[in-house]
Amino acid sequence: MSDLSTASSDSTTCPTLTGPNNYEIWKLRITVKLWREKVLGIALGTDCKPGQKSDQEEVWKWTECDEKAQGIIQDHISDALLIKTQSHTSTKDLFEALVKLHEVSHLSSAFHLYRQLLDSTWDGASEIGAHIAGMRTIESRLAGMK
Repeated sequence: MSDLSTASSDSTTCPTLTGPNNYEIWKLRITVKLWREKVLGIALGTDCKPGQKSDQEEVWKWTECDEKAQGIIQDHISDALLIKTQSHTSTKDLFEALVKLHEVSHLSSAFHLYRQLLDSTWDGASEIGAHIAGMRTIESRLAGMK
């Protein structure tokens, strides 16, 4: 008999983040994976580390969740990104570093796609439907970057 928690966490495949080319889908998938594992708040910083006056059990539980979330993220980034972000010791810092690193290049990707959309003209020789489909593809990629 299979473990239900393992089955639920493995049901959505999360790609390995390699760079700006797959950042958007990675961010969506890793968010879902962290949510399913009940550690998304750790990565987003909404589940804050208990203070020094907190119960030791509460601190231990939060630390365990932080390590779990950090492991999930590290399992889904490339070796190059793992080395680049190795100094980040908390999940929140790691997640913010990855977002910051890719949001900047994400802006340049959006600009490039926007220019592609503006520069696209139908040559008259190809199918108009193919040209429209290409423009819609660019439009949907831009919409996905919001």
